[in-house]
Amino acid sequence: MIEAGVLPQNVNFALEAKYAAKFLDKHGVNYSKVEANKNGNIEVANQAALGSVVQLNCYQ
Repeated sequence: MIEAGVLPQNVNFALEAKYAAKFLDKHGVNYSKVEANKNGNIEVANQAALGSVVQLNCYQ
């Protein structure tokens, strides 16, 4: 795409938590786990999720 002059921006994706946890474990990053509340309220869940979202940049 870059060779064609197109540079994608704001490309987002999500990972299942288990994959993020494996990556963090591998690199010795501390984090906390929260059990899912399957009987919860969607608005409360959305607010909790917004407080947990972070930008992660990976460079090789």
